[in-house]
Amino acid sequence: MASIAARRRPHRQFAPGAGDSIEISVADDGQAFQNGFREGIGLSNIRMRLEQLYGTRGAVGLKGNPESGTEVVVRVRERDK
Repeated sequence: MASIAARRRPHRQFAPGAGDSIEISVADDGQAFQNGFREGIGLSNIRMRLEQLYGTRGAVGLKGNPESGTEVVVRVRERDK
């Protein structure tokens, strides 16, 4: 695992002041997912857990670009006041 982490240089970001939401992103510069990508157990579990905890306020998204790698973003909006 150390060699993968060193090669792909993961980047993590936590943005507590992103407007009305908290956003966490993890990105790497490795090979992005290809067309025909299917969501696996891990992403499915994250989506399900966000829904259980935050309902429609939680979301997870994927962005892939062959030149720049893949980014996963988890966002939770603030409760309505």
